[in-house]
Amino acid sequence: MVRSSLNLRFVFLLILAPTIFRTPWIDAQITEQIFNTTANAYLPHSVMKTVPARSPLECVTLCKTTPGCLSCNFYASNTSDNCDLNFRSTSSSINLHLQVMENSTFYSLYDPRDCNDIEVNGLYTVDIAGFGKKVVYCDNGWLVVIRRYDNSFDFHRNWASYRDGFGDPNDQFWLGNDALHALTNQGNYSMQFDVKSCNGNYYFVKWRLFRINNEAANYAITDIIVDSYNTSTNYRLGETLGWRFGTTDNPVDSCPQNHGGGWWFESCTRWHLTGFYPVSCSTGATGMKLAAITGNNCDNGCMLKAGTMKIRRNP
Repeated sequence: MVRSSLNLRFVFLLILAPTIFRTPWIDAQITEQIFNTTANAYLPHSVMKTVPARSPLECVTLCKTTPGCLSCNFYASNTSDNCDLNFRSTSSSINLHLQVMENSTFYSLYDPRDCNDIEVNGLYTVDIAGFGKKVVYCDNGWLVVIRRYDNSFDFHRNWASYRDGFGDPNDQFWLGNDALHALTNQGNYSMQFDVKSCNGNYYFVKWRLFRINNEAANYAITDIIVDSYNTSTNYRLGETLGWRFGTTDNPVDSCPQNHGGGWWFESCTRWHLTGFYPVSCSTGATGMKLAAITGNNCDNGCMLKAGTMKIRRNP
């Protein structure tokens, strides 16, 4: 019985050891592994809420478990309300600079892998698995792939441009197929179109799964499942499984030459955000369009004046 009691006591101590023997030095090592750390500094104009924390580790843990928190300020000299949970970080788009303050420490989350936890709009740096860092536009948790709204910006470009991306993510742009491939293969992602038709109506289509292959496979669509829409039909919204990406210098039949831009084609396409811009809304079936709006391919009701495509990682 004595031996059993001693063994139980030993196990009990082992279980409690992380708490009993934790030191400020250990806390510092843990927080540095979770966050980037800047001593004697804090991030201004970014606080979503201020909470009490008994240690830096508790402060960063609160940030990690609070939706929308991208960084935190810990004030060692305060006894209460000493942890600022911030909705911005130093990777945010606006020009924020750390301010000097003794006995404060700024902890910044490592760059996120996408926009899921960023619940505001703007440019952010993400760290995509298998790709690396890239500046992207986040739209309330969605990562924007393309934005287009007039004829002032050219989308009729070559393979390398679509592979690498082009334009200004704050304006009209294409994210880049290498980045899109890496993003859609680091998890399961939904995709959504938000468009404005030539007759002034607004529509959306959401696919609950979207994934593409790599450049060697011409960025072919490997997964696509329709989820919801407010178009009059779901005409051809799921037909693109296996379709390859094409441009004028790496075409699928003559589709890029006839329809414009770079896109996923096969005889040729029924929805197309990079096609020839319908300046007079009279380009018929060969321009920027979403045929599901009217259910045929294609009158002026499904020609588009503006559109965005965006993705978001599924829960």
